[in-house]
Amino acid sequence: DNELAYNSIRLLYCLLIMLEFVLLFFIIPTLTGSMIAGEREHQTLDLMLTTQLTPKTIVFGKLLAMMKTILMILISTLPILSLVNVFGSFSVFDMIASFGVMLVVSFFLGSIGLLFSAWIKRSVPATLCTYIVLLGLCILPLMLVRLTPELIGSSGGRPATFAYTLAMLMNPLLTVVCLLKMRFGAEASFISYLESTTH
Repeated sequence: DNELAYNSIRLLYCLLIMLEFVLLFFIIPTLTGSMIAGEREHQTLDLMLTTQLTPKTIVFGKLLAMMKTILMILISTLPILSLVNVFGSFSVFDMIASFGVMLVVSFFLGSIGLLFSAWIKRSVPATLCTYIVLLGLCILPLMLVRLTPELIGSSGGRPATFAYTLAMLMNPLLTVVCLLKMRFGAEASFISYLESTTH
């Protein structure tokens, strides 16, 4: 019974972390897609550029504003995650680690969203392009390793190529999965997870 209860709590913790990632995945492109493109649409970007603010300052200011919103969302989810600690299965360090990983993932997703918001002049196309690129980063590397294992050096026990390793490192979904795998001891490192996917 105790083992069954622990597995249920562990599953609940994994579901909460993955739901948090999905929430961020859908919120952040919507937030960032209109940050700079929206300034163009409202014809306020040229006015902003006439001030003493540099383009770098404007971009970092927009990114900081997005991160403050995401920080509020992450803080609001902490009480839900802390309920798992009542059963003694997870420590405060686990919550801090998941909080830190979600912050890094949010910064990465927001940076891509701001890139397209600055590059594309309309908010809706910028948001759509952000979603497409993020879905590609999450799905394409995993499809590549299954469809063309010989291209990444999986034959003969060779390690994955640098390009594939870099692609997997840029995969925000894999980052969250590795966090959960390290917590539960299934795979202790990112490299070991790469090796398991390439065999």
